[in-house]
Amino acid sequence: MLSLLIQLAQENGPVEPFDPGLGFWIYYYVFVWSSGIASILYACLLLWMLYDCVQNDPERNLWFWIIIFVQPFGAPLYFFVRYLPNRRHSDSSPLSFLHNRKEVERLEMATIQIGNAYHFIQYSEKLLSMRRYSDALNAYQSALQKEPTNLQALWGAAQCELELGKLTEARPHLEAVLQQDPSYRFGDVSLAYGRLLQELKDNDAALAHLEKHIARWRQPEACYRLAELKAERGQKDEAISLLKHTLVDFQASPTSFSHKHGVWKRKTKSLLSKLST
Repeated sequence: MLSLLIQLAQENGPVEPFDPGLGFWIYYYVFVWSSGIASILYACLLLWMLYDCVQNDPERNLWFWIIIFVQPFGAPLYFFVRYLPNRRHSDSSPLSFLHNRKEVERLEMATIQIGNAYHFIQYSEKLLSMRRYSDALNAYQSALQKEPTNLQALWGAAQCELELGKLTEARPHLEAVLQQDPSYRFGDVSLAYGRLLQELKDNDAALAHLEKHIARWRQPEACYRLAELKAERGQKDEAISLLKHTLVDFQASPTSFSHKHGVWKRKTKSLLSKLST
């Protein structure tokens, strides 16, 4: 076989060196460049989808591993199956920008033409959903000028003030809501008030309020904050008992509940570990 190859080489003469030409090198570098850009773009998509999955998806325990192991289809699959459907009707979605602008203009026009509390509240709610807290607060205040005891306007104004860091201004609005209806929004207002009192360092009032709160609504955040206040007062045993009961509540709850309140579950475990040492 070797002798045959030598004979063929001698008959055909020396082999000329391969010269691909300019066109080959242009195609080669374009291919390398485009492959590199595609890899960078896919890496960005992968990290983006992983972050969204961990932060927002209730089925994160399944989809996280799909994104990781089903390569290179995991990230695109999550984008089309989970990410887009969850944001199609979201006010924060870029796709809804034009719709939001038209809706805001329509609601604002209604406040100008009619100007009653109802229309100001509708306008405020839309602004709040778009996280335009200052504009929403102004609209809620206009509604309160029309109806000073309107629960929806009081709660909306308090939400905006809390987001803007105006804690002292939010306090009377929350108190006005709770005075009229202590169970308004199924305990959300009550929890917000307890959180506010703790952030304002009015710990005595916060502790008394949260003790009444958890007797009706055993929200993980409320239990954690109450345990934290008790621990600061030296009531270590009571704090430990409350934290243990909170973890039992997590065990008896659906998985979706643990996902939703995962932050407070981790904080509860951390504080319990700290107090138990």
